[in-house]
Amino acid sequence: LAGQSLAWGLWAEGGMAGDAQRMAGAGFPALTVEQGLALFDAAWGVDRSVVVPVVLDLPRLRVQVGAGGVPPMLRGLVRAPAR
Repeated sequence: LAGQSLAWGLWAEGGMAGDAQRMAGAGFPALTVEQGLALFDAAWGVDRSVVVPVVLDLPRLRVQVGAGGVPPMLRGLVRAPAR
């Protein structure tokens, strides 16, 4: 690849602590340094120009899918709970 872009989210030791709680409540917890470095290393093995290194709280996202609260872009990643 000529280049690769990593679309990082919040890091646990970043400067946006208020957003970290809101994002964790939405199913996107902040990355720890260890998680971020592991995802950075994993990105090297992906043959894509854009990678989104993220940790997902799948149980929380499933609840939101059932309530219709997950953005359409993410609905294919999380199965809705059985009714």
